Amino acid sequence: MVRTCCVIGCNVRSYDRHGNKLGLSFYAFPTWKQFQGAQVSDVTKQRRRAWIAAVRRADIKFCSISRYHLVCSRHFHSGKPAYEMDQTNPDWVPTLHMGHSEIRTSHADRHRRRTQREQKKALVGGKQQPHPPPQSLILKVDLSVRQSSHTFLSIHTTLMYKPLKNFLVYLHSLYWTGFHNGAAKCEGEASAEVTTEEQPEMDTTEEQHHNNPVILSEGQICDGHVEAEVTGADAENADLRERQTEDQRPTIDCVRCVQSRAEINRLLEENRKLKSLLDKTEVNENFLQGDTEKVKYYTGLTCFAIFMSVLDNVKAFLPASKKLSHFQMLLLTLMRLRLDLPVQHLSYLFNVSHKTLSSVFADTIDVLYARLGILVHWPERHCLQATMPPQFMETFGNRVAIIVDCFEIRTERPSNLKARAQTYSHYKGTHTMKYLIGITPQGAISFISKGWGGRASDKHITEQCGILNKLLPGDVVLADRGFDIRDAVGMMCAEVKIPGFTRGFCQLDAKDIENTRAIAHLRIHVERVIGSLRNKFKMLHTTMPIRSLLPCEGEDVTFLDKIVRVCCVLVNMCPSVVVKPDIHETCSC
Repeated sequence: MVRTCCVIGCNVRSYDRHGNKLGLSFYAFPTWKQFQGAQVSDVTKQRRRAWIAAVRRADIKFCSISRYHLVCSRHFHSGKPAYEMDQTNPDWVPTLHMGHSEIRTSHADRHRRRTQREQKKALVGGKQQPHPPPQSLILKVDLSVRQSSHTFLSIHTTLMYKPLKNFLVYLHSLYWTGFHNGAAKCEGEASAEVTTEEQPEMDTTEEQHHNNPVILSEGQICDGHVEAEVTGADAENADLRERQTEDQRPTIDCVRCVQSRAEINRLLEENRKLKSLLDKTEVNENFLQGDTEKVKYYTGLTCFAIFMSVLDNVKAFLPASKKLSHFQMLLLTLMRLRLDLPVQHLSYLFNVSHKTLSSVFADTIDVLYARLGILVHWPERHCLQATMPPQFMETFGNRVAIIVDCFEIRTERPSNLKARAQTYSHYKGTHTMKYLIGITPQGAISFISKGWGGRASDKHITEQCGILNKLLPGDVVLADRGFDIRDAVGMMCAEVKIPGFTRGFCQLDAKDIENTRAIAHLRIHVERVIGSLRNKFKMLHTTMPIRSLLPCEGEDVTFLDKIVRVCCVLVNMCPSVVVKPDIHETCSC
C-alpha cells in the first residue's frame, strides 16, 4: 500500500510512479497512553498535541486522527521520532520542512551538549570531580587536526596502563565536544601538552606505581580511533600489581545489605508457604492427593488411586475447557453426585459460570456412562459358582444367580396428565421413577434397568426390562413378595424364591417359616446395596427435574438413567457390603 506524508507541502510517497520504493519511513501520530501512570500519560498527551501543532492541519484533531495520517522521515533530524520520554531530543516533535514558518526552534545543540555531558560523567566515574594525579605523570599529546566533513584525532602511545586508557577516551570525548560546539576551529596541525591538572581521577594504588612520565608520540590520522602500543613486560607487571591490590582489599558488606538480604530470604520463604497454602485451598490435584478421607467425602471412592484410574479412562473423551481441567471436570461431577451440592455453589467453588458448570456436568455424565457403563455386568455362571459365599452355599447350593428388588427416585410433577398418571406412586405417595436392580451373591450390582413410572408394578418391570433373558436353566432368583414371576421365570427353566404367603391362614406352617427366614436373611443384601447406593450418592435422594426424564438426543435412555447407572458403576468400585474384605488387603494409595 502506498503511504503519503500528511505534512503541508510535502509530496513524499513511499513509492514513485514506477513502483520503486523510495527508502523513506512513515510514522503515525503518537498515542495518548492513559493507563501507564500519571507521568507517561502527561508526556504522551503533550507529545500528541505537539505533533498536531507542528503539522497544523485543520482536519487533524486530538481525538480524531486517521491511521492514514503519517509523517515521513524527512521531518526528523535522525530520520525517525525520538523516544517518547526524551523530551529534550529535537526529534521528539517533527520540526524540519513543516510547510510553515511558525516552528519552534530546535534544541539539537542543547540535546547534543547534554548527551556529551552524560557520557563524560559516565567515563570519569559519576558526578564526582576528578582528582589530579601525581605531578610526575606528564603526558605529551600530539593532536593532528584538519577541518573537513569529519575531524580526525590520532593518539599514538608507547606505554599505556589500564587507567590511562580511560584517560585517553576522556581526552577523545573532550576533543570532539569542543569541535562540535564550535569552541575550537583550526586549520592544519596543532599540538598540545596535557599535564596532570587535565586528567581524570585514577586509582591511588595505580598512582603509587606509575611515577615515570609517559610520552605520547606523533601518530597517523584515523577516524576517531585511539591506537596504543604497550610493552609486554610493563603491562604484565601493571596487571599483576592491580590484581594483588584488589586481593588485599577486604570485602565488607554494609549493614543495610545484610538486612536487605535477610528480608529477601524471609519474603521468599513466606512466598513459598503462601503458595503451598493456596495449592491446598484450590480445587486441583493437590486438593485430594494424599488425603483418603477427603477423597471418600467428596467423591464416594475409597482412595485417590481409584479416582485417577477413572480419570485415565475418561479424560481423552472429555471436552476441552479453558477454565476447567479434566481433573476438575470429573471432581465436580462426583461432588455433585455425592453431596448433591447446588450448581451455584459449585460454580463459585470452581470459579465458572452457572451455564458452564451445568454443561460440564452433563458432558461428564455422558462420557462416564459411555466409557464405564459396561462395569454393570452380568457375570458368567462359572464365575458366580466360584465366588459363591458360604451362607448361600448352605441354603441354595451354588445355583443363586441374582437377587432383585426395586427402588424409586422422586421427580417433579409433570404437567402432562398422562405422564402425571404414569409417574404417580401409591407406595411413595408422590411422583417417582422406578428402577429394578439386581446384585450377585457377592454384592456387586450386575443389572440395572431403565427408568419406569412409579405406577408400574414390580412384576411388570421384571417381565419387560430384559432381565429374564439373562437367566440360564437351573438358576435361582431371590425376590420379594411383589415379584410374583413364577410363570415368567419358569419359562426360562429357572426358579424364583420369594417369602411365603399366609394365603388366608392365620400363620405359616413350620416349613414355610424356615424357608422364609432363610430367603429374607439372604435377600436383605440387595436392600443393603440399595441403601449404600442412595446414601453414597445423595443426588438420588433429591427431587429430579422433569427435563432429566426426557430421552437424550439420539438415544433411548434419559439423563436420569445415565446418572443412576454411573452411580451403580461407582458403587461397584467400592468394597462390597455383603462380603467383608480381607483384613490383609489394604489400599496401596
